Amino acid sequence: QRMLDHLVRADGSRIALVPAPPVHSYIVDALEAYEAWCDRRGLPPMISFARYSLTEAAGYAAASELLSRPDRPDAIYATLDRLALGVAD
Repeated sequence: QRMLDHLVRADGSRIALVPAPPVHSYIVDALEAYEAWCDRRGLPPMISFARYSLTEAAGYAAASELLSRPDRPDAIYATLDRLALGVAD
């Protein structure tokens, strides 16, 4: 949640999440923390799961999905480094 707060301090107002599929406890914890964080602020969660593999390509695809929305995010937090590299492309 500190990272989400940091993104708000950096002028983010619509922060999305790109997680791996929720098969490991740390991803489940990240999802629950993100959803609780959004709920406390009255914000709708914006989540796009990395599909098929945990690669840069999966992060890119998930970010592309989020950025094609009419209410596109202005910041994206990825739960894994490889996903984040794809999000940054």
